[in-house]
Amino acid sequence: MTVVLDASAAIELIRKAEKAELIEAYLLHSNLIVSSELYKAECANALWKMAKAGMIKHGELSTLLEQCHKLVYSFINIGDNSTESLFEAIRLGHPVSDMLYFTLARRTGAILLTMDQRLTKICNENGIDCPLLNTI
Repeated sequence: MTVVLDASAAIELIRKAEKAELIEAYLLHSNLIVSSELYKAECANALWKMAKAGMIKHGELSTLLEQCHKLVYSFINIGDNSTESLFEAIRLGHPVSDMLYFTLARRTGAILLTMDQRLTKICNENGIDCPLLNTI
């Protein structure tokens, strides 16, 4: 099974948060984990926000970011699916940034792992396997 991992799920995993074990199980059963190049910036941004809020120490940032990067086997250039993502964003009324993951999952027949409830709903309504990880 191929998995598309988004930044929200990666951060959940490396922080060992509530759904970390479930995400880890999906990753352990996959034969390929891919993501958009955007993932790198989104993980860094999430870590910055957490550091700014005092949730993690500055000394942990590099290690945590490296852990995020190591989860993914292959990063897909944003230019490879940006036009498709733009049109899906318009069609579905959802940000292009999330549609980069959506279109990548659709192209590869992958499961998309995200903590974003709205993205999960959009995926499942459009034939993309996206398990509900965030039930809050």
